[in-house]
Amino acid sequence: MLSGLLSRLEPVHEACTREEREAIYRFRYQVYVEELHHTVGGVDHEKRWLHDEDDDAPYAIHVYTGTLQEVTGAVRMMHWEPGKVPEREFRMLSMERVPDIMERRVAELGRFMIHHTLRGRLLLPALARYGYECLVGEHGVEMMFLCCAPGLISAYARLGFRTFGGALVSHADGMHVPMMGIPSDHERLARIGSPAASVARKYYGPGRRPPLDPQRYEHLFEDASVVMDPEHIWEEMQHTLQDADAGPSFLHQLPERLVNELGRCGCIVEVAPGTLVTQEGYVERELYVILSGSFEVLSGGRRLAVVGAGEVLGEVAFFRESGCRSASVRAVAPGRVLMLRRKVLESMMKDEPAMAAELLFHLARVVSERLAAANRRMRLMVARPSMLPTQPPDPAAPEP
Repeated sequence: MLSGLLSRLEPVHEACTREEREAIYRFRYQVYVEELHHTVGGVDHEKRWLHDEDDDAPYAIHVYTGTLQEVTGAVRMMHWEPGKVPEREFRMLSMERVPDIMERRVAELGRFMIHHTLRGRLLLPALARYGYECLVGEHGVEMMFLCCAPGLISAYARLGFRTFGGALVSHADGMHVPMMGIPSDHERLARIGSPAASVARKYYGPGRRPPLDPQRYEHLFEDASVVMDPEHIWEEMQHTLQDADAGPSFLHQLPERLVNELGRCGCIVEVAPGTLVTQEGYVERELYVILSGSFEVLSGGRRLAVVGAGEVLGEVAFFRESGCRSASVRAVAPGRVLMLRRKVLESMMKDEPAMAAELLFHLARVVSERLAAANRRMRLMVARPSMLPTQPPDPAAPEP
């Protein structure tokens, strides 16, 4: 009932004409280039649109909300017959980890975007339900994949996707996480309130298509590189706090109840050496607390600092109105980070204002210390530029 209501409230259209597709390409440019400052292929600044070769492939489907004059949301879906997934997508989405993947009809959801004034409303579930109906009903898709920034994991999880142990994907703008969904798993989709639950009930079950056995793939989800279980997250945070070698840090100075609350609200991402966590100039407001490993902070191609367990990354963009990163962060050694969305603080300010004030105080302290360290380096550069080291040892530095 709810899914049908969503579709009526937010009409979704399939782009069948050249004019419709070009309207979508222009909308992408507005979101990816003008708003988020993403570094992506296929950008045409003269036409002010974003288009790549996959858009014209026979297996690509484009759907959108809004009108030709004002697109408000869009998604590109690509679907393949068993064993026909192109090598690039197959490897990027770690499909080789999935048993019997060569026997399944597969789809990828990409270029999924909503106008910035309408996020958090009904467009995302309406687009998702239409996509499920199209892919499952018309093309018999049995598995769905996508690749998203860590800050969007929770949004796609509500649609029914799960992290499944696929390797992180290094984009020019930072790390992305592969996710997988089984559209026939009605029990789980209904339990989480996914708009796809009614589609699963419509097409799978007695007298209809046989659903996939979700238990056959459960080991993939248990081996995920992203941890969302609050108890597991709490245990990892406690391990970091008990590490005597970590020394005083942002995490060590937080009161216990605030540590517990952050563990309940975040997710842990496992990061391989060399992974770009986030890119200077990129627009995103996620905050990262390092639980293990070491990460270098870079600006203009120059290393500013190396930070380790217990330290925080991302506080500048977290506070900035634009959300623009002031530096890049790359993993130097294998590590794990706790990712927190800005919405965590917004919810905390509403429900636990005293706790929110404590978090803001400690973040402000980090900003102040790093600003003071930057000023010291600047004075040194002005006074004795020849003595300035190329790799400053001071770990307190401005960061994204």
